[in-house]
Amino acid sequence: MDSRRRVGRLVFVGLMFLGAGVGLLVGNVIAWGSIGMGLGFIAMALLRVVDEEKSAEATPCPPPLPAGGRFGAVFLLGLGVIFTAIGIALLLGLVVPWRTVGALFTVLMGLGFLWWGASLLRAKTSQS
Repeated sequence: MDSRRRVGRLVFVGLMFLGAGVGLLVGNVIAWGSIGMGLGFIAMALLRVVDEEKSAEATPCPPPLPAGGRFGAVFLLGLGVIFTAIGIALLLGLVVPWRTVGALFTVLMGLGFLWWGASLLRAKTSQS
């Protein structure tokens, strides 16, 4: 299972650099890098769901903890959609209060990662 998550991480990094490379070619690294990052998050989420389904079929086990699999996939999918939307908005030249949107998004992303980490830690301590 750990090697499958590594694949998801590699796909994320690959898509992020692919987006940045296209951005360098067309002269808009921020927008295309954001799109690549968004698609990378979406790919990681989809790979995580497929991984869970395959592992559930292979070995019967209790349902995954909310913080582990499903929440992680939903969180990554949400990040992917948001980063892709930001990149598209930048490409289209939409007027958005980027400083405010960026600050709120960053705070929410940080809180999401903290909640995810705390719930994983809580799950590990309750299993011991």
